[in-house]
Amino acid sequence: MNEAIDRLRAMARDALQEYNVQCMKHGGEPEFPQWAKDTLDVCRIAKTQAVELERREATIRTATGALIFSEKELAAARAEASRLKNLINTPHTDDFVEAVKLEAAHQQERWGSAGDAGKSPQDWFWLIGYLAGKSLAAFIRGDQGKGLHHIISSAAALLNWHRHATGEATAMRPGIEAPEEVTQ
Repeated sequence: MNEAIDRLRAMARDALQEYNVQCMKHGGEPEFPQWAKDTLDVCRIAKTQAVELERREATIRTATGALIFSEKELAAARAEASRLKNLINTPHTDDFVEAVKLEAAHQQERWGSAGDAGKSPQDWFWLIGYLAGKSLAAFIRGDQGKGLHHIISSAAALLNWHRHATGEATAMRPGIEAPEEVTQ
């Protein structure tokens, strides 16, 4: 488009110069015809619009590139979140300390709490007893894998209780309702 504008501008200037030469040869003050002035005005307007259009196109290319980059980044973040979620939500029994940390994170994610007011040491005690009982039952049945998993889940509940008691994290609720208020 710019080339066409430049050609049109050159043609208008050439026509004006030729007109000027003709006026000088025949005497008199040269006065440019209106069509030549209009042509130059149109060229100026078209050039201004072309520059603005190029600026907008560059902005769109930049924004589109950023959007594509963001989509790729989002896809990578989703894949990482899925990997971590699978890691947390898969029982582990090999490395005790690492397995307890992963299970504690799983418990916080699965049984997170919106209202912690009802938590008491007794609730934590009963949860740990329940989980230890599941471990005992699994070992009695001969299911060592489940038994080891419930040892890990018991230890993770202890870790979450410790975090709750120290104020480090209070996201896990041992599945109890808030206590009823006693009226005097």
